[in-house]
Amino acid sequence: MSRHVRGAAGAAGAAAVGALALLSLPGCASSHARESPPAEVTADVGVGTAADIDRKAREVLARYRFQVVRVQPPPDVYYETEWLRRDPFDDERSAGAEAAQSRVIVRARQRGLGISSTSIANTFAIDVTVENMVRAAGGADFRPAPLTPAFRAFAKKLTDELELELRSGLRRG
Repeated sequence: MSRHVRGAAGAAGAAAVGALALLSLPGCASSHARESPPAEVTADVGVGTAADIDRKAREVLARYRFQVVRVQPPPDVYYETEWLRRDPFDDERSAGAEAAQSRVIVRARQRGLGISSTSIANTFAIDVTVENMVRAAGGADFRPAPLTPAFRAFAKKLTDELELELRSGLRRG
C-alpha cells in the first residue's frame, strides 16, 4: 500500500528554534497568528469499512489518551478529538516550549459506488491529521509551532498503528 505523509508547517532544527523564539517575544504575534491553523501532519492510512473505522480509530486514539468529542457518520466520516495537553517533546522544550497540546482528526471518504452490501461502496479512504500547538515559556496562549522531529515521530507512530489496525480489520466480501 502506498503511504503518503504530508507536513503542513515548518522545518526542524534552526528554523524551529527561530520560529518558536519569535512566538515568545512580546508584541510580535498579531491577532492573525491566533487564527492560523495548528501545525499538522497528515497521513493516508489506507481503507476500511465504516464499522472498522469506528472501532479501530477509537481503540488507537484511546491508547494515546485522546478523547473523541465529535463524530460524523457516513458518507463523510469524521472523528475529532479534544486537544490533549502533554509535556513538550525534548526538541520542543529546547526550542522554548513550556507546554504542548495535540489533537487528532480522522477523515474518511467513500471510495466508490457499488451495487451490493459487500461492494466497494462500503469502503472508505482514510486520512489522519495530527495537529500540534505549543505554549512558549512565559506565554499565555497555545500557538501553532514548527513540526519537530520528535513530533513527526509521534504522529508517524500513531498513524502507523492505525494503518496496521485497519489492515488487520478490513473485512472481505
